[in-house]
Amino acid sequence: MNPIYLICTLIISTTNKIFFKKINIVGRKNVTNKNPLFLYGNHSNAFYDSIVVHFALNENIYTLTRGDVFSSKLKTFLLKQFHILPIYRLQEGFENLHKNSDTFSKTTQLLKLKNKVMIFPEGNCIQEKRLRKFKKGMARMAYSTEAETNFTLGLKLLPVAINYTNPSQFRSEYQIVFGHPIDVKKYEQEYLKNPVIAINKINAECEARLKELMVIINDKENDEIFETYSEIFRKSKTTKQEIANKINGFDTDRLLEIRIKINDYNKYLKAKKIRDWVVLENENGFGKVSLNLVILIFAFPIYLIGLSLNYLAFKLPYLVAKKSVKNIEFFTSINLAAGGFIWVILYTFYILISSSFINNGYLFIANFFVMPITGMVALYYWEMMKKTIGKFRWLKLIRNSEPELQKIVELRQEIITMFK
Repeated sequence: MNPIYLICTLIISTTNKIFFKKINIVGRKNVTNKNPLFLYGNHSNAFYDSIVVHFALNENIYTLTRGDVFSSKLKTFLLKQFHILPIYRLQEGFENLHKNSDTFSKTTQLLKLKNKVMIFPEGNCIQEKRLRKFKKGMARMAYSTEAETNFTLGLKLLPVAINYTNPSQFRSEYQIVFGHPIDVKKYEQEYLKNPVIAINKINAECEARLKELMVIINDKENDEIFETYSEIFRKSKTTKQEIANKINGFDTDRLLEIRIKINDYNKYLKAKKIRDWVVLENENGFGKVSLNLVILIFAFPIYLIGLSLNYLAFKLPYLVAKKSVKNIEFFTSINLAAGGFIWVILYTFYILISSSFINNGYLFIANFFVMPITGMVALYYWEMMKKTIGKFRWLKLIRNSEPELQKIVELRQEIITMFK
């Protein structure tokens, strides 16, 4: 296997686990190795969507993506290390369309060898909790591949829902849901009679199957309602998909009333600089806060070391992404890719400099772990510090008997009641 591919995978896998606080994989057993698979999914996070699927499967997959991301030699090199292949659209230039024949031919050969190929049939990338109408490229390639073997290949189309809480936010979450495969062969007779009708039918089934796995908010105006309820019910058994389905079923009047309540609630939270979880815990004693404070005091020296050694590794990638990315959909991809490689460069520099001052063999070996371990401590310290500050603010509201306190609690309960 390509050593560059292995190194890139290790680096990006590590940054992925740091950037995203929680990763949930569902339906992994539906991904069979007996048949060639055309994996298809929703597209909201540029070429990073294919990377998270790659990590979810923990095996080699090939991905077809829009050709405009191959805009430089460096990007082309890095993307190819992850087996990402270009599909050129008319907006990328008519002169590039002929290159697709090579990609289609390679895709067919990969599928014939029972490889897994990932595609995003929406054709474009937008950060939203909706599924856009599928293009026909996947269906055409699936049918043409099967037709070359007289429909004996056993090609399956397998839906993959990629559900982010917020794909561009540090320490957010995502869920990968693998659905049940669709057998291309069942459309054989329809394809032989009328390929156009067969393409439309399989596209319709693929869209329907994927929607069942996704967190979808039908109306963009209800996104804030979904985000607020997701935050409120984050520790309950209610899933985000259940929340979305419930919101989609509310009538206009109810949604308007909920929107007003949520708007007022979020304004109160913002004014008091607190988050919903603080209201949920509703602590009125200094016990846990005092314990957190003690931990923060004793861990502060390690935090300073970790911060000083790793700050540039966190900050520089963010600045690179912020300066170079025009569309928010590409922010995470560039941020994480740059972050991994910048950290390796800084880590190598740290080892070369610091090790030159160490003569003891045990200390020399231990030195290799100082930067990553203190970096993780600094990260968890930062999160604990934010939580402790939030709790202190809540306790201050209680101590001062501020009138907004009761209003915040009541508004939250009203919002929960309106959901039932």
